[in-house]
Amino acid sequence: MIIDSAFPSKYLRAADIGEGQSVSVVMSDVKIESITESGNPEDDKPVLYFEGKQKGLVLNKTNAATIAVAFGNETNGWTGRSIELFGSTTPFSGRIVPCIRVRAQAQAATEPISVPVAPHKPLDDSQIPF
Repeated sequence: MIIDSAFPSKYLRAADIGEGQSVSVVMSDVKIESITESGNPEDDKPVLYFEGKQKGLVLNKTNAATIAVAFGNETNGWTGRSIELFGSTTPFSGRIVPCIRVRAQAQAATEPISVPVAPHKPLDDSQIPF
């Protein structure tokens, strides 16, 4: 038995993905939720949900900032966008612990973009630096 299965969670945990593993997901919604039973407003955190998935990812500053750089600070603009969740590690309280990290995936352009290109002469084999 995998011991983590004995302690189910409403939220994604590093064990759900596994170190070195990754999964592509489409973001659907961000909600502020109390992630503990204390009722303390300081325990309220943003939780990112995904299309077709039950568990949400409690966002830490690192993951939230990574998504914001790719898709903007307004979480409504994240809906329908793809990201990759991957298992990693991070320092915590003097130890290295498993964690989930995110990275943006390239989005297909909705409209063709015209970029002027200067004419160039192809390199021959003797000019290629590698």
